Amino acid sequence: MLKRATAVTLPLALAACAAAPGPYSGEVPTAAPYAEREFGEAAKVVTTDTARGVPVEWEARASKPSPDCFLVTLTPTFIGEYPQDYTVALPRLEPVAGDQKANFLADASACGEPENPLSGYVGDLEVGKAMQVYAGTWTGDGIPATGLLLTTPSQKVRWEQQGER
Repeated sequence: MLKRATAVTLPLALAACAAAPGPYSGEVPTAAPYAEREFGEAAKVVTTDTARGVPVEWEARASKPSPDCFLVTLTPTFIGEYPQDYTVALPRLEPVAGDQKANFLADASACGEPENPLSGYVGDLEVGKAMQVYAGTWTGDGIPATGLLLTTPSQKVRWEQQGER
């Protein structure tokens, strides 16, 4: 009986090991660890899948279409090839006023719905296909936002109007 259980279990275990690909070993784009831009100017941002290290490089642009809303457009310019689906971590967005954190809305739905909402799932990504996300603030009590900070584990990009930094 023991021989039969081993004979069935061993091939299944070997098949499972053979099916799991290792860490990503392809090209990894690089980007400056810190950049300052004016609204509308592009910055290069790289995010990765934390489990496998598969990268996606984005062209990021921020605008301020209203006093309480920032719109960030992220367009993939490089998508790492990997034999399984993956999801990259998305950048964190924070309204700022110079070097200070500013008023921040956890739910930016008041800003509207993006045409093509941001996703980190590789099945949703296409080189050259822009995706959008809003970050919200308010202009009442507290610190009104004059800019936006995009953060990844290895990068920070700040957008503000010239003279607001």
